[in-house]
Amino acid sequence: MPRGVRVVLLVLLVLLVLLGVADRVLLRVAQEGVADRLQQRAGLPGRPTVTIHGFPFLTQLAAGRYGDVEVTANGVSTHRFRDLTVRAHLRGVHAPLGGVVSGSLTELPVDAVDGTIELPYQQVAAAAGIPGLALSVDTRSDRDDRVLVTGRVTVLGRSYTARARALATVRAGTVAVTADQATVLGTAVPAAVLAIVARGLSFVVSVPALPFGLGITAVHPTATGLEVTATARDVVLRSGGGTAGR
Repeated sequence: MPRGVRVVLLVLLVLLVLLGVADRVLLRVAQEGVADRLQQRAGLPGRPTVTIHGFPFLTQLAAGRYGDVEVTANGVSTHRFRDLTVRAHLRGVHAPLGGVVSGSLTELPVDAVDGTIELPYQQVAAAAGIPGLALSVDTRSDRDDRVLVTGRVTVLGRSYTARARALATVRAGTVAVTADQATVLGTAVPAAVLAIVARGLSFVVSVPALPFGLGITAVHPTATGLEVTATARDVVLRSGGGTAGR
């Protein structure tokens, strides 16, 4: 190979290495900047962990659009729930290069957000307002939407400690737990009473004001809580924690 060709190839190799290093360095800087802005614009209690996916990063920076920004926010509280962890993917984040460089961005338009939040069973039980209520995953069921509920209910003036299998669903933006197959512990009661007991162990809880404008769409019981799936479309994250549609 002629010496001149070798020199050209060496120069190209060095340039590629430098571009690769610059890409990774700018990626880290951008992730830190996005984390700071999301904390302010999504009203998060602390600085989230941010990962911007996609390679190379420089093409996304130049275009001012980031295809997939993964965010993990800890310590989120909303209504009756506290210290939650929100895991979200912000898809199609629009942040022009000039605004990123100058730090002058006042809003972040986002095409779509998909996230998950786990609601601990203990906090769900407290929000339900049923005396002595406890929840756990129904390990005997072959379905992934079933939980076990235990609590005290009053039927015809008598108080019973009861247990029931229940279905966890999303109903009009709330989490609904609908009990059936109830049993009264240590007491024989008529079938009609068991139906009343099941209704007494059923409840609905709301989960308002989630970050990124998320609205819950599905629920899945886990070993430690109810994991809700949430989505949002065409949202704008503004300074001060405001969120609006586009």
